[in-house]
Amino acid sequence: MNIQTTTEHSMLVMDRNGHTTVTWDPRDPASINEAKEQFDRYIREGYQAFRMDVVHEDGVVVEEKGERISEFDPQAGKVMMVPHLRGG
Repeated sequence: MNIQTTTEHSMLVMDRNGHTTVTWDPRDPASINEAKEQFDRYIREGYQAFRMDVVHEDGVVVEEKGERISEFDPQAGKVMMVPHLRGG
């Protein structure tokens, strides 16, 4: 297994347009603050957040099972924001 690291981390927000991507660099406090503000806003709007474990194998991204989170983690490689599903 060839594990690679990247400095750009991302938050994918599932929305009416498909999805929106928010990125940050965990070494840059300004980009962390901007991403945290977005994260907090989506949580207030009722979104659920999931930290996804991302592994690179031979140049291919393999996502493993994530876990639900309620606070922004700047070290998370990938975060998925999912809106609250409404039944009808």
